[in-house]
Amino acid sequence: DAFDPSMQTFIIWEGGSMYFDKDDTARILRSIAKILIHPSSKFWMDYVHQSVVDGNSGIDVVDRFTDAMRCMGEPFINGFTDIREQLLDCGLVVERDNASDILVKTSDPVFRLYRFCQGRARN
Repeated sequence: DAFDPSMQTFIIWEGGSMYFDKDDTARILRSIAKILIHPSSKFWMDYVHQSVVDGNSGIDVVDRFTDAMRCMGEPFINGFTDIREQLLDCGLVVERDNASDILVKTSDPVFRLYRFCQGRARN
């Protein structure tokens, strides 16, 4: 059977937002918003803070990681500074925005730069 956007849907976009430029990311997010028709439909995505992409996170291990990714031909090219505003521009409302330390209960600042958000289409 074909996908039916009128059915309750949960879309997961994992590991992608860092690898598309801002225009392509916005296009993907607008496409997600268009198919979240059912009022209970949701989306989830992970993302990194823009400072990770810019190389100015101030955390040496993060900078080494992104340098290694770049050397492997998979550079991070997109991050977010205000996920709520940027997703709202794409027709999505963020309901939750959590640092990844929510899962491991640590105060390590690395985990605040890698985040998870969940939301819905703006109606």
